[in-house]
Amino acid sequence: MWDQVLAQAEFAYNDSPNHSTGFSPFQILYGMHPHRVHELRDLGLQERWSVDREDFANIMQDLHKHVKMKIRDSGIKYK
Repeated sequence: MWDQVLAQAEFAYNDSPNHSTGFSPFQILYGMHPHRVHELRDLGLQERWSVDREDFANIMQDLHKHVKMKIRDSGIKYK
């Protein structure tokens, strides 16, 4: 029984914001929320773009700095 819902439970955990960081584990790792089923539908020929790799690196560095500060602040709060 549990093996039938394990993937859904894992998805729910990875997409849920952590109390200490304010971000989901998936967002911290990839810089975005995971795609859901409704986002996988055919969108036709809509224009798509992606951020430049340097911009993405800067965004991720800023996100990780923010997460580190939140974890530090949470640790201080719980001491």
